[in-house]
Amino acid sequence: MEGVNQGDVGKYLTLEGFRSDPWGAWNYYKGMVQRALELREHPFYACIHRLVDAGYIKSIITVCVDGALAGVRNVIQVYGDLLKCKCVTCGRVYDTRKLIPSGRFICPYDKAPLKPMITLYGESMPEREWIRAVVEIGCSELLIVLGLDPCEAPINMLPVLAKYHGVKVIVVGYEGNHIGYCADHHIISDPIRTFIDVCRELA
Repeated sequence: MEGVNQGDVGKYLTLEGFRSDPWGAWNYYKGMVQRALELREHPFYACIHRLVDAGYIKSIITVCVDGALAGVRNVIQVYGDLLKCKCVTCGRVYDTRKLIPSGRFICPYDKAPLKPMITLYGESMPEREWIRAVVEIGCSELLIVLGLDPCEAPINMLPVLAKYHGVKVIVVGYEGNHIGYCADHHIISDPIRTFIDVCRELA
């Protein structure tokens, strides 16, 4: 990525790395935002919009921070939203996209750095979003799991929580881990392609 030493990418996803070099970190985050905006053109996201608008999907819990689901109703971003950033001292919130052209990720009120509103390694996830996810799971009739890393705690326990509440669970793409074991139906195939195919059948 232009302007970023590839050896520094990992550190920019840590809280310590951001604090030590916020301007270098923003060079990396700007690339993430650009990729997120490009992702919106992918058929997968168009399918999500259609299924939500048609009432097939009531809510979405995502670990993605790229903002590609912006505009979709009832999206729970458990790790935050890259398209928003916040002053590290006064807490004012800004639209990341509006700041990219100038490259000035500084709060105009107190001149402190702005931090993207995402959970970096070394931080706790937003408590409000986690509570929303847990409540939503408990109120659901059906949970479809797409592309969830079975090692990514505590998110990987949400399918287990769903089963505890008697929710039917469909897992797409995983085999031989606890996510697959707790599924009522397990579809071993590419999650993105399967989702797009289902959307076309329902359309």
